Amino acid sequence: MIRTWNLTGWMLLAVLGWARDGLAQGARTPSDVVGAVLAQANTEYGLYGAQAKTFSAAEFLFRHISLSPLDGVYIAQPQLSNGRHPYTVARVGERLFRLGGFHVPELIPLSNEVVSLHETADVTTQALLLTRLADPHGAVEFLKATGSSPCTRASEVRSAWYRVRPANWPTDTLMALPDGSLLLNLTVLSRAVEGDFADGWDPILYRMAFSRTERLLAWSSRISERFAAPSLTQDCGGE
Repeated sequence: MIRTWNLTGWMLLAVLGWARDGLAQGARTPSDVVGAVLAQANTEYGLYGAQAKTFSAAEFLFRHISLSPLDGVYIAQPQLSNGRHPYTVARVGERLFRLGGFHVPELIPLSNEVVSLHETADVTTQALLLTRLADPHGAVEFLKATGSSPCTRASEVRSAWYRVRPANWPTDTLMALPDGSLLLNLTVLSRAVEGDFADGWDPILYRMAFSRTERLLAWSSRISERFAAPSLTQDCGGE
């Protein structure tokens, strides 16, 4: 028998949630983290016929976030946007995982590490962590699409999404399959911080398959049309 549950609850991770945990003044980002970000930025720059450019660390603002059970998460935000996007890198021990902003976020190997380090993490909690880390905008303002919140702006963003949501958009569900594996649908809303879209939000649907031991087996994502809604920072201090 296939069992299906609706995902309940809500999650809001506003810009202040990242910024509060920024690197202390004078702290240095590990060189391998910087190298991974600069290598990706350099390869992307020439994709559209632009002349070769070598970025420097000074062109990015690096923030460090403490996010259990990982040893560290680093968000590299371009100092000048010019259409460029943030990059997210996570560290577990000596191993780096290239995540949001990179060509293929390394969510499957990261999931193996999360399960090994944090045995109590359920699939839904793990999925929220992975989608945050995979966010193409660096999860600067990031919101689970369903749920309720005391934050007025979060409710406004969700309402704006409900008004434009395609009729056939899948609902958030967690399904147990006969072989014991799990299939999850999860939609998150992320504000675009690059370019000329200060009030633009991207709805991103993640579909994730987990083993019976709650390790990520496969995942896909789909982005719907960007919609206008206010920033969270004016009345949401992180929830």
